[in-house]
Amino acid sequence: MQLQFGLQYVTEANSYLDFKVFNLGGLENNKLAKINIDLTQTENKISLKNFLENVSNMYFNIVTLQEQSKATLSNLEVAKTLYDISFQKFEQGQISQQDLNDSKINLLTTQDNLEKIGFQLEKEYLSLKILCDIPDESEISIIQEVAEKDEEGQLQVEWNQLEMNNAMLREAFAVSNLRQAKFTQLPTVSFFFSSTRQRFSTEKYLVNNSFDWIPSNFFGFKLNIPLPTSSNISAIMKAKYDVAIARNNSESSKIQAELLLKTLESDYEKAIFNRRNQREIYKLRRDSYEKTLLNYQEGIVGMDRMMDAFNNMVNSNYNMIGSEIAIQVNESKIDIHNKIR
Repeated sequence: MQLQFGLQYVTEANSYLDFKVFNLGGLENNKLAKINIDLTQTENKISLKNFLENVSNMYFNIVTLQEQSKATLSNLEVAKTLYDISFQKFEQGQISQQDLNDSKINLLTTQDNLEKIGFQLEKEYLSLKILCDIPDESEISIIQEVAEKDEEGQLQVEWNQLEMNNAMLREAFAVSNLRQAKFTQLPTVSFFFSSTRQRFSTEKYLVNNSFDWIPSNFFGFKLNIPLPTSSNISAIMKAKYDVAIARNNSESSKIQAELLLKTLESDYEKAIFNRRNQREIYKLRRDSYEKTLLNYQEGIVGMDRMMDAFNNMVNSNYNMIGSEIAIQVNESKIDIHNKIR
């Protein structure tokens, strides 16, 4: 602890004002701030667009698995019926033990596929909760019937320059940053004003208000000339490199925007064409299976042909489900693309 005794000899009060009247670097900082605000807004839109696309992908993954589960459950009933027929034929001595085993394996494989789809469905629901920050104890359920849709009423893909605007803002930010780095090397002119008041005490008393304050005021202009430093030169060189990269990305973004437009249109048209084919293929596979089953019951064809017909029908059913949902997936992508821009 330190104690001091005595009378303060000098009492001083001062104020100082410094206003820059010529400062190009400061003006460029204001431009950088405005560009940064616009850049943040576009990046937020891009983040939202990516988030909605991820949610859409997970949503339709769940819808696909649910439809596959329904189809597999139906296939399981068909596999049970096929096994019962094979067992009767085995009891009558019409087929071998190997053929009966193949029918049993087909039944067990179908059951295993149904269980795997169930596990994968639970995993997709958990992933959706993680993505959307939904508590684990909260129950969510997605119910959507995948009905056959006509080709009429196709969506139109609109021009979206969100990514291109973001790249152009990044280029503008890099250019402005380079100018700001150069402007810091230029002289600045400031107007300043200083006001000081002092009084001196030589009396022995601690309190004495008889002393007059001595004012001291002055004002003028101040010229500040910065000297080049290695850090400033390095900052300018880095800013030039950032401008070159940003311009290259800006040109690339224009090309990417055009390609994205064509890709969405092409994928949508391809999905419609594929759905039409998969519908027809499934009808043919289903008809072939039913006719092969009749021939198998009459002993005209063997177990190998029967299993091939069954597997072809199952696979084509899965493909048709995938083609139906692919339409909705592409429509969701186009809808997000058209709205978030």
